[in-house]
Amino acid sequence: MLGANVLWVGFLQDKRYKEGSLRHYFARHQPKAQPRQAVLAGIGGVVGIGLVAVISVLSGNPLLIAPFGASAVLLFSTHDSPLSQPANVVGGHFIGALTGLALYALLPGAWWAAALGVGLAITLMTFLRLTHPPAGGNPLVVFASDPSFGFLFTPVLLGSVCLVGTACLYHRLTRVPYPRRLEAGPPPKQAQISQPQVKQAQLGQAQLGQPEVNHPEVSRAQ
Repeated sequence: MLGANVLWVGFLQDKRYKEGSLRHYFARHQPKAQPRQAVLAGIGGVVGIGLVAVISVLSGNPLLIAPFGASAVLLFSTHDSPLSQPANVVGGHFIGALTGLALYALLPGAWWAAALGVGLAITLMTFLRLTHPPAGGNPLVVFASDPSFGFLFTPVLLGSVCLVGTACLYHRLTRVPYPRRLEAGPPPKQAQISQPQVKQAQLGQAQLGQPEVNHPEVSRAQ
């Protein structure tokens, strides 16, 4: 009992657990959004999920799964994030669903296999640079609903493509840049000619009776 009290006192006196440090757990690190930006994000979620639902009804194919709601948050609220780009949304959902279906075929009904599916999906998405957080729920959907292998294509693949297409159209209409453009690399460096090399070349030209050639790179360096 005495040892437990000593540990508790030490816990309270530890600088990492002082009252001021609790603010870190409640701090909001997300940048402040303008009212118009917040409203447009909400309307985008309505339009995105709504259009996919309409396509689902008209085509007779179920295209909506629960993780698509989380994808809509990223697509319309944090559209500039690397996790919200088209390749990440479609590729991430595909990887998550494929991982879940593969493990469910080998280990049907095992709770630890569902957890393994989530972890393996995270590993594959990270390795392939296609991380999309909502896709981590796809293995859980597979283990909870017992779908066929066609689940990979409908609703996962087709539904995610429709959702991304809707997001692209919506952002274009609202003049929001999406998807992110590839960043241009640095311009290639020009070769620098050293001063001894220039003098040696001028000496050789003088011996051959040719006029001397001035090199602007060295002139600017001087």
